[in-house]
Amino acid sequence: MKLDLHIHTIYSKHSLLSLEKLKKLEFKTGIKPVITDHAVISGNKKYRCVICAEEITTKQGDVLAYFIHEAIPNHLDIFETIDRVREQGGLIALPHPFDIFRKERLDYRYINKINWDFIEVFNGFTFFNKQNKMAYDLAKKLRKPMCVGSDNHTAFGYGRTYVEMDEFSSKKEFMQNLKKANLVAKRLPLAAFLSVPVMHLRTLFVK
Repeated sequence: MKLDLHIHTIYSKHSLLSLEKLKKLEFKTGIKPVITDHAVISGNKKYRCVICAEEITTKQGDVLAYFIHEAIPNHLDIFETIDRVREQGGLIALPHPFDIFRKERLDYRYINKINWDFIEVFNGFTFFNKQNKMAYDLAKKLRKPMCVGSDNHTAFGYGRTYVEMDEFSSKKEFMQNLKKANLVAKRLPLAAFLSVPVMHLRTLFVK
C-alpha cells in the first residue's frame, strides 16, 4: 500500500484541500492520505483514514501523532502533549525538524530529550533539500525508523511523496512494516509554495 503520512485539508486553517478533491486524488494515484490536520481530527475521521493522526503545535514546536482517537489541543507543553498521545496508545513522530522557514519547528534543544517512534526524513513542503538531508542524518544518528510526507496543503503535486509498505492491521504491525518500507520522496512543485499567501489569507475567514 502507498501512504502519504503528512497531509492537510480544509480542516486546517492554512489549507485549501477539500476532502472531495482529496478523494479524487487518491483514486487517481492510488496513494492513501493520512490526514494530519492541525489540532483536529474531524477531517481524518470523516475521510476514514487508515490511521487517525494529527499535527500538534506544542509550546516547543510541532509534533505528529498517529494512532490516536481524540484530538489533542495546541500550545501545551511538549511533554504533556506526548503524555496525552501515549495515554491514547499513539505514536509520536518528528516533522520537518530543520526547516528554517517553519517558526513552528521543534526547538532543537528538545530533539534528543524525546523518544521518537519515527522521524520524518523528507518533507515535500520543505524548500531546501539540505534540510531534509539533515533530518535523514538525524534519524540515522538516533537509529530511528524513517518516514516521508508531502505536508501538502493543496492539490498541487499530490503523489510525489509517499511511503510504500505492506498492509497492516495494528500499530505494532505498522511499525514493523515501516522499518522496511520504500520511501518515495520528491519536493512539491513551485505552485504549492506560491499558494502560501492564499492559504494565509484564508485564515482571516476561518475561526
